[in-house]
Amino acid sequence: MTFIQASEDDVIPLSRPIQTASGEMTDCISVSKGTLIRLPIAAVNKSKLLWGEDALEFKPQRWER
Repeated sequence: MTFIQASEDDVIPLSRPIQTASGEMTDCISVSKGTLIRLPIAAVNKSKLLWGEDALEFKPQRWER
């Protein structure tokens, strides 16, 4: 896990809409300057949504340019 801090106010687009705690649907998240953002690296690296059904397989070619 790692953290980054927003250096300015920004809006993060989402790949698919989510439902907020108030029940509204949104396709982006507003972030204020100074906000700490947690990046769950282990979860991202194993995400089938990002990498497909073989997400748990080690494939170094995924990072080749």
